[in-house]
Amino acid sequence: MHKQNTGKGLRARLDHMFTDREFFMRSHGQVRFLTISAILQKRIFYSVAAALAFWLVVTLAMMINQLTVSGERMALAQKEAEVNSTESRVANYRASIEDVAADLKQRQDVLDQMTEQFVGEQPEAAESVEQNKPTNNCPKIPGRSARLFRKRPILPSLKRGRSCLPGA
Repeated sequence: MHKQNTGKGLRARLDHMFTDREFFMRSHGQVRFLTISAILQKRIFYSVAAALAFWLVVTLAMMINQLTVSGERMALAQKEAEVNSTESRVANYRASIEDVAADLKQRQDVLDQMTEQFVGEQPEAAESVEQNKPTNNCPKIPGRSARLFRKRPILPSLKRGRSCLPGA
C-alpha cells in the first residue's frame, strides 16, 4: 500500500511541476500567446535527464577503463623491474664465474710451475702413457669379465666400425 501511495505522490508532483504554461508576448501593438504544454515540458525534461544519465555512464566507463589501464601499466613496470633485477643477477653471476675461472687458471699455473721446479719434466712418463694407449681407442677388459661379452655388437653404430668387444 505504501508503494502505491509513493507512486501516486510522485506522479502528482510531476503533474504539478509540469503544467501547461502560457506566455504573453506583446510586440508592435500585437499580443501573441505562446503555450507550452505539460507533455512537451516532460519530453524535454526526460531528454535532458537521459542525456545526463548517458553522459554519467560513459564517464564511469572511461574512469573504469583508465583504472584498469593504469593497473596494467603498474604490473608491467613491476615485471620490467623484476626482469632488470634478474638480468643484473645473471650478469653478476657470470662475472663471478669468470673470476672463479681466472682464479683456477692462476692456481693451475702456479701448480704447474711448482711441479716443473721441484719434479722437473718427466719424458719417460709421457712415453709410457703413449705406449699403454690402446690402438683402437677401446678400453681394456681384464681376464674374467672378458668372457661375459659376446662377439656381436650392442649398438648399431658398432656394426659399421670396429667393435670394442673382446674377440671381435
